[in-house]
Amino acid sequence: MLQFGMKKISSIISIILALLVFPVKSFGQYTFPEHEIYQQTTIEKKTGIFLSRLSVNFKKISDNRYLLIKSGKGSYGKFRDVAWTIESETELNQNVLSPVYTAFTISDKNGKNINACKKEYDYNKKVIRITEKNANNKITEKSTLPLKTRTTDYATLIYFLRPFINDLIARKTISFNFLSSEPGLYKLKARFVKEDKLLIGSEEIETIKITIRPDMGAFNLILDRFVPPTLLWYTKESPHVWVKYEGLESGRGSTHIITTVEKEY
Repeated sequence: MLQFGMKKISSIISIILALLVFPVKSFGQYTFPEHEIYQQTTIEKKTGIFLSRLSVNFKKISDNRYLLIKSGKGSYGKFRDVAWTIESETELNQNVLSPVYTAFTISDKNGKNINACKKEYDYNKKVIRITEKNANNKITEKSTLPLKTRTTDYATLIYFLRPFINDLIARKTISFNFLSSEPGLYKLKARFVKEDKLLIGSEEIETIKITIRPDMGAFNLILDRFVPPTLLWYTKESPHVWVKYEGLESGRGSTHIITTVEKEY
């Protein structure tokens, strides 16, 4: 009996070790569509007031690189009646879509530049370089932040999460780092909430609802009670296209907004 028991224990240990060495199989390499073009509308959550409309162009430019261009008009943060362009180049490796750079330019209704900011991601030196310029194209501030694994920013967040949708459904949560527009670097956790139905245009579609919150370990329970989460909805059907966002406009202290896609599926 003792010999049988020891053999059983030995078998259990072997299985555990095998799982550690050979982890659960992933869902395979995610592939983004070659090209996506759509528009999105943003309103203030509290009042329902229209804030802005953006045109979005996301396309593949090489084997694993993608270019994202967003062109918007309306209100953005403290600016009213303005236009802006956000351009981001990203690279997809092992299902992680990493930004190479993100450039943001804002101008008045006459086309005169008001402000510009560029964030460059140096993966060799593990640093993010941030350069801000004023209306005269003069550098007003230069700074750096540490570049950590699984880092995304306000421009690329909705694309960054797409390859992880199946993992979120199966394993419930993933952690990542987020660079906001302030700029500030935060550790966040995305969690699968439920399957949901949304009316987009004239069509009701099946979606996956994701929540994002700061990942602060033991303080998470307190944050869950007092800090409203960021919410994202993606189509249930692959390639899990983003359809709705609810949360802060660009970072800490910014307007709480709701953004939806003007597109039928």
